[in-house]
Amino acid sequence: TLGSVDTICVDKTGTLTEGKMRVVKVEFLDREIAEQTLITTNNQVNAVDNALFEWLDVNVSARNLVDYHEIEIIERKIFSSDDKFSAAKTNEYIHIVGAPELLLEKSSLSKKDQKQWLELIESEASNGKRIVALAYLKNESEQNIEELPDNLNWNGLVFIEDPVREGLEENFAATARAGIDVKVITGDIQTTALAVMKQV
Repeated sequence: TLGSVDTICVDKTGTLTEGKMRVVKVEFLDREIAEQTLITTNNQVNAVDNALFEWLDVNVSARNLVDYHEIEIIERKIFSSDDKFSAAKTNEYIHIVGAPELLLEKSSLSKKDQKQWLELIESEASNGKRIVALAYLKNESEQNIEELPDNLNWNGLVFIEDPVREGLEENFAATARAGIDVKVITGDIQTTALAVMKQV
C-alpha cells in the first residue's frame, strides 16, 4: 500500500512498450562489415541483441552466416549503460555497436556528413524507433577496446521498432487525477522517448 506518492519513475522498454523488438530498417555504408559487426558483437543477452540476431538470420545468406560465426574473437567488451557501446576485436577489425550520437561524435566523418546522419537519426527517433549505430576500426595496434577510440569508421544504423503496450492511457489518466507526476527513464535518445510518450 502506498500512503503518499507525488512522482512515479518508469522504464520505457518492456514497461511502456511490449519489449518485442524487431528490426524494420537498416542503412549501411559497407554491408559485409556491418553483418560481421552485428554477429561478432551480439551476445544475445537482451531484446535488442535478439532482434538483431533474428534480422541476421533472415537477411544474411546461410553461407555467410557460417563464415561470420567462425570469425575468431580475440576480445569482447559487453555493452553497459555507462559507456553505451559494445565491441569485439578480431584479427582484422575492431567491431563496435552503440549509441548513435556517441559513435557519430567519435567518427572520422566530416561535420557535413555527421549532420546528415543526425537528421536521419532525429527523423526516425521522432517516430519512436530505437536506433543502434555501427562502426569499426582496422585492428592494427594494441587498441584497448574498453575505451571508445577516436576516428572510427562510421558504418551506419539499424532501426528497431518496439510497439507501445495497450491500456496505458487509463493508467496515466489515473495518476494524473491523483496529482502524481510520471517520469520516464530510458537509455534511448530523448526524441525516441518523447515519441513513445506521445503514442501512449
